[in-house]
Amino acid sequence: MNTLGGRLEENDGTALKTRGDLVPAGSEVIVGFSAASFTAKSNLVATGQPPATVLLGSISDNGSGVNLGAPVSGAAPNLVPSATFYGDATFGRNVYNVFDTAVITSLFGNDDLKSLFVGSTSSICSATSTIQAFGFLSLGANCGSTTTKGSLIVGQF
Repeated sequence: MNTLGGRLEENDGTALKTRGDLVPAGSEVIVGFSAASFTAKSNLVATGQPPATVLLGSISDNGSGVNLGAPVSGAAPNLVPSATFYGDATFGRNVYNVFDTAVITSLFGNDDLKSLFVGSTSSICSATSTIQAFGFLSLGANCGSTTTKGSLIVGQF
């Protein structure tokens, strides 16, 4: 029987802290927490700031013996994502904005979306400090690229 209550919602630092206060001293409570969500909340750019005692864990072995450490560095409210962590083939991954090709690339597409997302000088690609405050890294030279395409029906790129 689980005497500590039901399941914890991921990305909820307050619930995690509350649950942690109920376990015996020396015990730990582990719950899924997006590094980006943790960073954005800690940097006060998203609601739901995690309590100071809630921390992200470190990865001491990515499966090939490489110590990746924590996915973020610095101290709140100035956390930044770790390029080494996210550059790792096992734990790093890119996040994309997905659009209908015609909306973002055609002559008659949405001009506001184009200026916001298309090209390395687009608004989103130029906002690197904002991107980092929300726990992401810029894709660098690939930021704003419209060349990655795939079928949304079959879910493959």
